[in-house]
Amino acid sequence: MKIHKINNWYLIIHNFFLGTLQLLQFPTHVQRSLRIFFRNESSFVPKKILIVAKLSRYHFERLQEPDLSEAQLKMKLIERGSDYDNMFASHLANKAIENQVIHLLEKMNVEYKIVDRFYANERFENKHSLPKERRLPWLALNEVFMGEILSARTSSLFIKFDEEQEYHKIKGSGLCVSTGTGSTSWHKSIHSLNHQTVREILNLIDIERPFTNEEIDMICSTFNSSLRFDAGQYVRYVNNKKKYDIDMMLFLFTGDSKLCYSIRDMIMTNAIPVSKDVHTRGFCRKAIVKSQCFDAGLVLDGGIAVPFNFGTIAEIETFPEDSLRTIVLLD
Repeated sequence: MKIHKINNWYLIIHNFFLGTLQLLQFPTHVQRSLRIFFRNESSFVPKKILIVAKLSRYHFERLQEPDLSEAQLKMKLIERGSDYDNMFASHLANKAIENQVIHLLEKMNVEYKIVDRFYANERFENKHSLPKERRLPWLALNEVFMGEILSARTSSLFIKFDEEQEYHKIKGSGLCVSTGTGSTSWHKSIHSLNHQTVREILNLIDIERPFTNEEIDMICSTFNSSLRFDAGQYVRYVNNKKKYDIDMMLFLFTGDSKLCYSIRDMIMTNAIPVSKDVHTRGFCRKAIVKSQCFDAGLVLDGGIAVPFNFGTIAEIETFPEDSLRTIVLLD
């Protein structure tokens, strides 16, 4: 038996493993446990106790088949291979323990209430009156990814950016929205060119001219370096007080930072047409994404994930008050 205090109620939880040979032993055991509890806590006797009754296997099966008679339920359980008699005996033992606890509490004039795991307090807010949106308590430094948790499954999303009124439907391997800080991380790995791709494109343009490895390397390096973008506009402030005898510059954020969205492996076929206004990569101040996925996640910096299933809408944007303060130590 476990006894916990919750607010002004002491909570008693049945935690017995029942067996046919133990049925006659439990009432004495319960009575002794309660007496030990009240004796050890003699300086304070609770006025209210909430009893959470153990859910027996029989009760669970009865809840699953409320329309069956007792004989029909017994026959179904036996056909399934369950031991109905032992199951019902365990249920009766649970009820005997429950009645024993009630008897002792009434004898001690303690107010009590009995609930089970399906109990719903009437004071709970109606789900229709709960807020329809919430701001996540975490911030992303590098990127936010939205897509199916199973990487082999296609992610279907509705997206729109900034002041757009209409959603665009896309299908692919998910959407990654990066900050300038994260532009050298996942954002760069998504869009970086490799030697093989560049060489094949150049050969299509001019099959007569041989391109050297140095030329291809320069093209790849130039393009890949251009993928990086600043996190925002900053103003430099030089520390003149020289505390700790260290020269220091503090870069303060002064403007809105832009975001870059990346549609991973966007599917573009005749069966799935994509608007010409939709690009696999672009900049925005605000991204609004509506999930059409079945088992998706919204992942912040590859560490924190929240469910992002069908119908959920996410708004992603940056605010000056959330920006980092960068300190550079001078030589």
